[in-house]
Amino acid sequence: MPPITDAIRRYRRFVWAIVAFTVVVILSGDLVQATESGAGCGESWPRCEGSLIPAIGDAHTAVEFTHRVVTTVLSIAFIVMIIGARQLFGRGHLVWRTALWATGILIVEIMLGAALVLFGWVEADASWGRVVADGFHVVNTFMLVGAVALVAHFAGGNTGFRIDTTAKRDRYLILAVVILLAVAITVL
Repeated sequence: MPPITDAIRRYRRFVWAIVAFTVVVILSGDLVQATESGAGCGESWPRCEGSLIPAIGDAHTAVEFTHRVVTTVLSIAFIVMIIGARQLFGRGHLVWRTALWATGILIVEIMLGAALVLFGWVEADASWGRVVADGFHVVNTFMLVGAVALVAHFAGGNTGFRIDTTAKRDRYLILAVVILLAVAITVL
């Protein structure tokens, strides 16, 4: 681990800001679903109503387009995170590898969101395709937040963590995570 410099401290704060902004993006996605605005841009992706910047004709389009914009901003922040990890820690370092994993998870998250739109699995659609894609989307969302938090954790000089399945406390933690995921997936 390189010594903790001011640049690494700034990087770590930046990554924690990405964690917070990731939650904002997730909440904007929840707003899309709660307001049934998933079809607000039509069945086009990444374009909205066939253009990069649509005429905002109604609230559904505004909600869906705003979600796409904040997701784009988050994607740019991830690119900066990767560049910073490479420059400050180098290839092969835990921060670099975790940043790459987190970015891969973000790409999957974006593709799952795109699939929901492109296949019309939005609003009142109750097809099995939507159920499966939404379930994966929810689990992937949790993995995304966790992966970015790990980047910040490792950037602070931490080398890891361990879950001891023989410890009662850790078994309860695992059970709580499983219950949380089950509830999140089934309350779509």
